[in-house]
Amino acid sequence: MPIEPYKKGLLLAKIESAYGTDPTPTSSANVIAAVGGDVQFEAEAELNERDVLDGTFDQFFGEKGKRRAKIRFRTELRGNRTDGTAPDISAGSSTYKVEVDCLLRACDMTPTYSAEATSGSRDGLVSYSPTFAVDTGDSVTIYFYSALKLHKLTGCKGNAKITLEAGKYGFIDWEFQGRYVAVTDATFPASPTFLDTYPPLFKKNASAGTWGGVTATFTKADIDLGNAVEMRSDFNSPDALKGFLINNRNITGNIDPESVDEATDPVWADWSAGTVRLLSLDWGTQTGNKLQIRCYGRADKVAYSNRAGARVQSVNFGVSRTSLSAAAGSQLKLNFL
Repeated sequence: MPIEPYKKGLLLAKIESAYGTDPTPTSSANVIAAVGGDVQFEAEAELNERDVLDGTFDQFFGEKGKRRAKIRFRTELRGNRTDGTAPDISAGSSTYKVEVDCLLRACDMTPTYSAEATSGSRDGLVSYSPTFAVDTGDSVTIYFYSALKLHKLTGCKGNAKITLEAGKYGFIDWEFQGRYVAVTDATFPASPTFLDTYPPLFKKNASAGTWGGVTATFTKADIDLGNAVEMRSDFNSPDALKGFLINNRNITGNIDPESVDEATDPVWADWSAGTVRLLSLDWGTQTGNKLQIRCYGRADKVAYSNRAGARVQSVNFGVSRTSLSAAAGSQLKLNFL
């Protein structure tokens, strides 16, 4: 009886041109470089139990209703630079979109491309920001090869959490829900095409990382999109399941600056006053593999902690637009350049 090691697997993902319709991702064009060897896949169904009055407390098995699947995995946070000569995301064109483009779009993060000033100047970028999607918005089909089987999810919508730590690679933790497709035995794809790009270490490039304009001493910064993914039921669907959509969002984050005097960094005064601060982070030095985060946050909780003997002011903050008149999506920008 053949078996396959737990850590052997492969993820593919591709944007759907029609919601819930499998676009058939391939191992030559749609590989997602998941890390950690801990992809989590699970299937769920609504259980229609039969509770018949028969003189006992027994319930009887009924049919399984709406079926769905969930998948969780982690990817590195990186661009798509190769040799610094071949075009990459620094061209500022969807022709050279980053590997996780389809995943970000299925989390209702819309890309805006800014083309390079002149051909070859490598000063273009793509900026992802939250959007309120019409109907379901962009959706993705995910293939997960593991345990000598192929697991498919269609019509996927999801959430993303960005995790950053000084001197280490940045990561995105993803969670998607989609329609369950029958699992089949499948041969692991031969010679999948991977992108050989190292993620940039999370450390200062030419621009200092700032929180409210203050160049703080900090080690971590995290952002959670806080997407609420809901299932849609439908009598007219063969499985009574229309699909999934994101129907709410609550973006949050945290940062852990060392405590300094209030005159330098008025953390407590800003918490008390509800002052909105800008988190500005730039890392990576090579074109096509540089990243930026810009988000507006208001401290909701401040607490002291210890790091290597230094007193730290951990700040948990909510992310929102600065005013009603501010442009939709302006509260958060994730830029690849």
